[in-house]
Amino acid sequence: MRFSANARTGNKTLLTSWRSSSDPSVGNYTAGVNPLGIAELFIWYNGHPFWRSGPWGGKNFIGIPGMNASVYLGGFSLEKEGDGIFTMSSIFEDPASRLTYVLTSDGKLTEQYWDYGKGGWTYDDWEAPSTECDIYGKCGPFGSCDAQNSPICTCLEGFVAKNQDEWNKGIWTSGCVRVTSLQCDRIHNDTKVGKEDGFRKLEMMKVPTFAEHWLNPSSEQECKDECLRNCSCVAYSFYNGYFCMAWTGNLIDIQKFSEGGTDLNIRLAHTEIGEEMMLVYEYLPNKSLDAFLFDSLRKGHLDWERRFDIINGICRGLLYLHRDSRLRIIHRDLKPSNILLDHELNPKISDFGMARIFCGNEDQVNTTRVVGTYGYMSPEYLMRGRFSEKSDVFSFGVLLLEIVSGRRNSSFYDNEHSLSLIGFAWKLWNEGDITALVDPAISDPSFQVEIFRCIQIGLLCVQEMAKDRPAVSTISSMLNSEIVDLPPPKKPAFVERQSSLDTESITQNQKINSINNVTISDLNGR
Repeated sequence: MRFSANARTGNKTLLTSWRSSSDPSVGNYTAGVNPLGIAELFIWYNGHPFWRSGPWGGKNFIGIPGMNASVYLGGFSLEKEGDGIFTMSSIFEDPASRLTYVLTSDGKLTEQYWDYGKGGWTYDDWEAPSTECDIYGKCGPFGSCDAQNSPICTCLEGFVAKNQDEWNKGIWTSGCVRVTSLQCDRIHNDTKVGKEDGFRKLEMMKVPTFAEHWLNPSSEQECKDECLRNCSCVAYSFYNGYFCMAWTGNLIDIQKFSEGGTDLNIRLAHTEIGEEMMLVYEYLPNKSLDAFLFDSLRKGHLDWERRFDIINGICRGLLYLHRDSRLRIIHRDLKPSNILLDHELNPKISDFGMARIFCGNEDQVNTTRVVGTYGYMSPEYLMRGRFSEKSDVFSFGVLLLEIVSGRRNSSFYDNEHSLSLIGFAWKLWNEGDITALVDPAISDPSFQVEIFRCIQIGLLCVQEMAKDRPAVSTISSMLNSEIVDLPPPKKPAFVERQSSLDTESITQNQKINSINNVTISDLNGR
């Protein structure tokens, strides 16, 4: 079976229907290859488009759902033979796949297969057109048809009905018009240009008719950029990883599929799009850790066993971010308000707005933009903009001391000695009076060894030098007594009380060259 068409002369080899099922004279319908733009298979009614297959994608027609089935792949070919001539052929080498196509008198292209048992041709389930949406141009220019919806026609996003009265009556052929002009049109009309146009992606689509083909793009981005450079381009599609299609003028005969098709990117003015991002979290009814830990009425729900489970849970979460995740993530803002609690008070690390992904073998990064919350940031990050896994370890250490003491690091004041919570814990450790740090709500002698062990781990985490702090994997082993003997902690950072700005989150954009530029902490000489 062969169809041919000449784009230069317009001559075509056509399949022609009977006038009726009983009259074999020439009917009203013809089928063949349309060589304009990217070649497609068309059915015409008295010379006018009635149905089309969508562009040829190299192995199949993009606008025929189900044509990716193995029975079709390799059976069809459409070749450009030079001098504007296109030839479509159908050759199925497998005898079990003997297919033939018949154009009926009512304009349906039907598929028949050879039934070896009956010794004759039998109609298959496939036919085109098969739904109202398959009728060419059903929804007019810039309208999209979806047979699963009611009404079946809608305007593309960024477009409205050209004639709303007709549209309301179910007459859609006048189509839709653009709401906001594109950037090129605004330049031409000498109006304010604004931001660059963008694209809205529509998935599983039968793309419009008369696509142009841009050869050999290396990526979808190149296909997109090529469209943006052309003021006439109103849509593009990057098909199957190599095939770049573009459209100019009105977009006709667009259809939404429930399977198959391809992505279609519609060009829109910037104001019609880039599009709001939303973070969706699991609903956690107990809010955040600080709502329990620092509330005199609710902290009673957090006995030591519960607090230890929370400490362990946070540690496991950090271990996942630093070691087990496919991407290594540094949180950079670990604090009680970013630890959410589910209905069983299990902890979940949240708020990754300040997180950074480490690439490859990176183990630390320098930044000129310091972000985070005072009281939880490590000294090397706060003063020199240097952060690593050990920055999160420092924050975890502060958090651990807060959980044990039931006091906020950022609001702890020892006026006599001008100590921070970290400094107070360090003072008590050196004096051998660590019991005074423990929250009275969990001061149970039976848990004293485990509580003191956690305090020591917390002090190891907040040591001034990053290299002295344990890795999260080591902390996990310490918490679970897989490492029995703990090293003595060295002097922590920020033992003196910080300024009243401690409760504020910061964003520092200036370049950090020296600790002499830091004016956010009230540090005394040592």
